[in-house]
Amino acid sequence: MSIQDFIVIYNETFRYIADTYGRARLNDLWAAMSKEWCEHLRRLVKAKGMDGVYEYWASPAGTLKREKADFSIKYENGCYDSVMHRCPSVNELIERHQSIFPDYCEHCASLYAPVLAEYGISYRKEYERDPATGLPTGRCKAWIRKKAP
Repeated sequence: MSIQDFIVIYNETFRYIADTYGRARLNDLWAAMSKEWCEHLRRLVKAKGMDGVYEYWASPAGTLKREKADFSIKYENGCYDSVMHRCPSVNELIERHQSIFPDYCEHCASLYAPVLAEYGISYRKEYERDPATGLPTGRCKAWIRKKAP
C-alpha cells in the first residue's frame, strides 16, 4: 500500500465519520490527530519558532518538498504567505477520479493551527473550490503570523 492509497482512505474516512457521526466527531478526530501526529512540527516550532515553521514545510527536507507539492512561500517581516498551486493529496484524488469529501482540505488547519497556537503563531487557510461543483481544487493560501506579545 502506498501513501497515495492512504490519501484515498483518509478522504473516505473523513466522509464516513462526518456522514455517520456528524461534523463534530470529525473535528474530534482531527484534534486527536493534531495531538498525536504533529509532534515533529511541535518540536521544531518550540525550538526554532518561525524558523521551525519554515523547516517543517518548506526547507529542502520539509514536508511540502518531500511530497513534491507545487507551492510558493514568502517570508517577510516574520510572516509567511504561502500558496499551494497543486496539492499532492487533492490532485491524487482528482487523478484517481475519486469523489472528494467537500471538507477534505479542512483537515490541514485542524491539524496545524492548534500546534502553532501553542507557541503564539496564528495559521489561517483559504481553500479554493470549483465554482461548478463546490469541491476542492487543490489550490489554497495560508497566512502564518507570530502573534504580538
